[in-house]
Amino acid sequence: MRTGSTIILARLLIPEQFGLVGMVTALTGFSETFKDLGLSDATVQQKNITHEQVSTLFWINTSLGVMITLFVVAVSPAIAWFYSEPRLLEVSLVLSLSYLFSGLTVQHQAILRRQMRFVQIGSVHVLSSAIGVALGITMAIRDCGYWALVGMNLSTTIFTAVGTWTICRWRPGYHMSLAKIGSMLRFGRDITGFNIINYFSRNLDNILIGRYCGAGSLGLYDRAYKLMMLPIQQVRVPLASVGMPALSTLQNDPGKFRLYYKKFLSILSFFYMPLVVYLIIYSDVIILLLLGKDWIDAAYIFKILGITAFIQPVSTTRGLVMVSCGKTKKYLISGIANALGMILTFSIGIHWGVTGIAIGYAIANYSMLLPLLYYSFNETPISISLFFKAIALPAFCSMMMGLILIIMANKIQYENALSELVVSLLAAIIIYCTIFLLFPRGRERLIEYCRYPLMVFKRY
Repeated sequence: MRTGSTIILARLLIPEQFGLVGMVTALTGFSETFKDLGLSDATVQQKNITHEQVSTLFWINTSLGVMITLFVVAVSPAIAWFYSEPRLLEVSLVLSLSYLFSGLTVQHQAILRRQMRFVQIGSVHVLSSAIGVALGITMAIRDCGYWALVGMNLSTTIFTAVGTWTICRWRPGYHMSLAKIGSMLRFGRDITGFNIINYFSRNLDNILIGRYCGAGSLGLYDRAYKLMMLPIQQVRVPLASVGMPALSTLQNDPGKFRLYYKKFLSILSFFYMPLVVYLIIYSDVIILLLLGKDWIDAAYIFKILGITAFIQPVSTTRGLVMVSCGKTKKYLISGIANALGMILTFSIGIHWGVTGIAIGYAIANYSMLLPLLYYSFNETPISISLFFKAIALPAFCSMMMGLILIIMANKIQYENALSELVVSLLAAIIIYCTIFLLFPRGRERLIEYCRYPLMVFKRY
């Protein structure tokens, strides 16, 4: 659905209009971390939790949602001044309402995750997204410009809140006891610290591009990044949402913890790594066919970001390990180290514009991979060798597939972009699976990985 909405809206709107909304969300999105305060993860991670404790956390999250809404309203003029773009004032004011509604759902969604009711969570997400997309497309067709994106984002948040409260019958009590949630607040403190630091390091690229290169350049960069991540998220998000509660239940059983994490990592890399390689090779065709000729300048950015996307989804799973083991202080420190690397490479890369930022993003991710893995896995059941063993085969098969696809692309002529995309995608799947089958236990692994929903949702 997200892919379809991206394609349709990209043909109805211009890069500058995406860039305008991206400017606002790059600066205000950090407020989302304060709304949660890491308390949703605290609810999921706790072995035992009472109604009174969850009620207390609910009122904290709701109060924060109200305060964040008022804060964004107050800083809206400053956002417009920072980018020298008066239109951002009204955009910021309207988008501030999303924090009010999202604050109401933090604990309800945490309860659903704790109960592993992922089908219901997914249903709410799909339905609310469908309503938001329908509204956004309708507004775009009626020439509402960037307001179509604002309407889509806000309506999705509102209907997510309505849907979550509908399927989660838990209702908060009115009695609060801060004394009984002290450990959870400390747990959430470190998670929040990481999220704030991580948010700014991950969005500094958008802020710098918007400030120094303009809305048009930010629109191209933002769409290239979002389009690259869309298919990857279809694999990563369901796995990650299940992974945290599952690993948390296994934190006192190192053997099962290692086994589950290794399967988790292998399945994740099996599906997304070949996809990233394919997207890199056929970036020009994909951008032209899906977004249109107005976005062709995003193809080169798309290709560079793909290099980062090849390793980032598996490297960030170190966070699942630390949080599920209760190592929140290490989680925070690793976030600070990662942020410093991002800030350094982005600050240097901005001198070469959008391309420099994209290259800096890749350099930061690869140069800090080993140090962060070593620090994150220390004092946990996971080792660096286990990490690389889990991803080695999918990574090798993906790169071999990519090499063959490059040779094919230079030898075969296609009638049009659509036929090239269809034929090359089918060829990529066949080549990847064939290479995989050549290895010992390849057939067994292939069958096992293709059953990943059952494996992921299996309760230990």
